[in-house]
Amino acid sequence: MAATLFGESLTLAAIGGAVGILLTYPATSLFIGVSGGLAKGFTVATPTLLTQLLACVLVGLVGAVGPAWRVAHLNVARGLQHSAA
Repeated sequence: MAATLFGESLTLAAIGGAVGILLTYPATSLFIGVSGGLAKGFTVATPTLLTQLLACVLVGLVGAVGPAWRVAHLNVARGLQHSAA
């Protein structure tokens, strides 16, 4: 069950990260346009995108630790009673 929680967390983090990475270039273009040409040379480097990806994975892992620990230490009978209520 803990592995399922980790999988869900990483999947959601990956989806969010992918959306963020896909929106990076349109957001950059918007920023350049709004700045009135002051940021003409502004670009997004590949290491920035890799850092975004790493941050997403770390957030997914950290976000899964608490719930996974709780599930791993849950008494099955008590958990079923709680979910039936």
